[in-house]
Order: sequence, then C-alpha cells, then structure tokens
Amino acid sequence: MRLAHYQRQDTPQTLAQGMEEYFALNPGLTKVSPDEPEAELFLPHDACHVFFGCGTSLIEEGMVDLWTLAGSDVGWRRYAGFTKYLAAIEPKALARKIGYATMALHLAAGAPALVRTWIRGKRMQRRWPWDGYAHHYDDSLAALRRHYGVEVLHVPAWMRRASVTAGSQSSLARAS
Repeated sequence: MRLAHYQRQDTPQTLAQGMEEYFALNPGLTKVSPDEPEAELFLPHDACHVFFGCGTSLIEEGMVDLWTLAGSDVGWRRYAGFTKYLAAIEPKALARKIGYATMALHLAAGAPALVRTWIRGKRMQRRWPWDGYAHHYDDSLAALRRHYGVEVLHVPAWMRRASVTAGSQSSLARAS
C-alpha cells in the first residue's frame, strides 16, 4: 500500500492540496461546511491528518489524536469536549464492523507507534494552531513540518489496511 503524497515528509503540496487529496482518497468522509457546529471538530481534525501525515486507518486515527493532544494548541479539556460529536460516528457499530479482535491486535501492535507519536508531538518546536490552521492553506506541507518540527511517522502497510469503511484507506467514517 503506497503512501499518499501528503503523507511524505518533504512533499511540496500545500495544506489545501493535501486536504483535497485526503478527501479524494477517503470518499466516505463527510465534508462539513464551516458553518455547521461539527466543523469545530472535524475540519481541524482533518487538517491534522494532513499536517501530521496520517492516513485514516484505525491506528492512524489514534495517532492523529495523540499528535493533536501533544502537538497542537487545542488542549485536553477542549478536545475532550468534542465527544458530543462522536455519537454520529457510532463507535460500537464501528467496532463490530471491523471486529474487536482486529481492533485489539492493531492497538497492541501499534502501541510503539502511539508512544513514538506522543514523544514526537511533545518535541515539536511550536504547537500546531487548531483554530488557525486555515491560515496555512497556501503553505507547503514540507515547509510547515520544518517550521513546527514535525517528523512524519508511518506504520506498516498491514496496519494501514485496518479499515472501518470500504476502501484501502478508510476512516472512523462519518455518515455520508
């Protein structure tokens, strides 16, 4: 399984181009408009996927959450407050769909990557702006990653295939 362009450390893509690629690779994701209440979670979260170079597999969703908590300015309390939007994701239905055994295997095997993600997030030179990410739409991902001190971390291809929706890469899918 090949990496997307936005997932490459030194990609010349802009954040906006990376976001376009991210949504094209994950058609099951719902694009929320900025005026919807859910936008305060989903739009910055999707930007974090692109900025931190993470796909949408089960383990990479966990990595994005850790990158966000350790490396952005959103804060624990505010991020925890976004759980009000998780009802749309239906976590139990997703767990049944991919299987509890698969989830347990991937989380156990992915534990070292999760620890490395946390460490890399804490070592960043600057905190990624949760609310101000759109100001960086025209900046190259390579330049942004250098500026913030991000070293993209990749998991093995078999972990990137752990899917909760159809397709080679998928997300904790939001209802379309």
